[in-house]
Amino acid sequence: MEIKDKIELQQSDIIKKSLILLGFLLLFAILSVPFYFLMTAGAKDVTNEKRVEKGVNDPAFVENASDTVYEEDATQVPSDETFPGIDGYYGGEIDPNTGLPYDTGASNTVSKGSGDKVIRLNGFAFFIGMILILILYIAYFEIVLKKQFRVLMQGERVSLIASLVAFLIFILAEIFEVFLIPNYLVETSVIFKGIPWGIAYAIPIFLAFFTLIATWVDANVNHTVYIENVAFHYAQFGRGGRNLILIPGLSMKTVEGQGLALAWQFRDFFQDYTVYVMDKRDDVKEDVTLRELAEDIYAVADYIGLVGADVVGVSQGGMIAQYFAIDHPEFVNKLVLAVTASKMNDSIKAYVNYCVVQAQRGDMEAIMIDSFEKDFSQEYTKSFKPILPLMAKLSVPKSNTRFIRLARVINSLDTYEELDKITCPVFVIGAARDRIVTVEASEEIVEKLNCKKYIYRNLGHGTYSEAKDFNEKIYRFLMKS
Repeated sequence: MEIKDKIELQQSDIIKKSLILLGFLLLFAILSVPFYFLMTAGAKDVTNEKRVEKGVNDPAFVENASDTVYEEDATQVPSDETFPGIDGYYGGEIDPNTGLPYDTGASNTVSKGSGDKVIRLNGFAFFIGMILILILYIAYFEIVLKKQFRVLMQGERVSLIASLVAFLIFILAEIFEVFLIPNYLVETSVIFKGIPWGIAYAIPIFLAFFTLIATWVDANVNHTVYIENVAFHYAQFGRGGRNLILIPGLSMKTVEGQGLALAWQFRDFFQDYTVYVMDKRDDVKEDVTLRELAEDIYAVADYIGLVGADVVGVSQGGMIAQYFAIDHPEFVNKLVLAVTASKMNDSIKAYVNYCVVQAQRGDMEAIMIDSFEKDFSQEYTKSFKPILPLMAKLSVPKSNTRFIRLARVINSLDTYEELDKITCPVFVIGAARDRIVTVEASEEIVEKLNCKKYIYRNLGHGTYSEAKDFNEKIYRFLMKS
């Protein structure tokens, strides 16, 4: 019932969302105009070119054939405009394409008459135009397809039709630009004659094809369900017969729209598993607990029809995964807990407090830089240091309030005394240089459960990204009978 209510609520907002989508699409259509012109109109205009081609052995011709205007001499063809009797003069026929005699082997040939324009494509301008169009397409995919278009695609038929109508208007605008504007310019200005506009004709076709493929792939990877009028986003990929639920940690990014990147990150599981990367709810309550977040994951898994799965939780995701396995032992086949804890400690408290204070100030860049330096080794950090400020600016969270509440929810962590309710095999991955949850937190879980473990001796909390064999170790554990 909650799903139906939410869809009805969405439909009341369809016109607004469609207009926003259309606005973005038309903006991209307008922005593409100068790029098309740069790509196709980057040409060198050589005017009033008239020369006598004296033969390949003439040094003057060899050195200056491309841009030299030669004076008429006694050997040239008479200047009669219609070249009367030219057949007799050369003893040959006129080439209808050039207006010149066919080559008869004579030492002197004549170029086309004066006043002609020779337009040569400027390769550099063409290349720059193509690069700018490519950048525009990437922005188009990130801003339009992943944000507006896909949101409308999640609804029922009315929402889908609205999004497709907006897209159709966009394609018509692109066709208008590419087909009509060049034709108008060619008719009104001689400068644009001879420019290879045909290069641009394929752009709207390519754009339509690109959009359909990208949307189809995106719709097959990124998903949203609504439970109790709250949106839950998850990515699904892989074609294996076993189910794997991945629960990520606290992050400024959400899973929404990140399915393709996640599929690449966890490609090791693609053949044997159908993988579900599940995010926390969009609308996080102020007093939410980790146990409630675990129930949300279970509700989503139940809604999409999963009856059992292996579960991997990283950092805060590992905390949620513990509650998931404690409260639903029949569902979890195997459990992996990476760089996580079962109870609070001073290091975790300090990190949570720092994140909350900086987020309240709006300084998300400070959180990003601090986390990066704590998560990774100096060698790893050094390679990213020049672009770290830019990465921080690009990682602004969808909602500061949501991030703050998800950070504070860590304070509700207290699974240690309940760990014995976990009945499935468990694999714990820790890091000796973990400055956020500490390696001792991983050892506590291992000691309590007497389970398999692996400790990275030279890595920190970000071992899930830095260790090249991180996914491989998880895969071997999960596939072990």
